[in-house]
Amino acid sequence: FLDYLPLGADLFSLDLPSCMPLEPPRWDQPLFDRLCGGLASALLALKEAPAIVYQRNSPVARKVAEEIEERITKGNHTSDSDLFRFGKSASQPALLLLLDRRDDPA
Repeated sequence: FLDYLPLGADLFSLDLPSCMPLEPPRWDQPLFDRLCGGLASALLALKEAPAIVYQRNSPVARKVAEEIEERITKGNHTSDSDLFRFGKSASQPALLLLLDRRDDPA
C-alpha cells in the first residue's frame, strides 16, 4: 500500500505533477484513482481513519472525500472491511482536511 513518498517526519508527497486534469468537464480517472489510493495508503501507514472535512464549493474535493470515506468504510477495495479498524480509541479522531488549491488567494 505504499503509494506515497515520505519527505520528512511530518510531510509526504503523492508525486503527482498536477491535479488540474480533475477540473470539470475534463476528468482524468487514473489520476483520481492514484490520488485517492495515495491518500488511503498514507492513512493506513499512519493507522488513522480520520473524520473528513472538505471545501464545500469544490466538486473535486467533495468527490475525493466521498471516495476516501468509501475506502475507509469498505476496506480500500479489498475483501477486508476491517482494514481501517485499528483497535485504538481516540477521544478526538484525526482530521483529513481537503482543500481545492485553485481557490487560493493570490
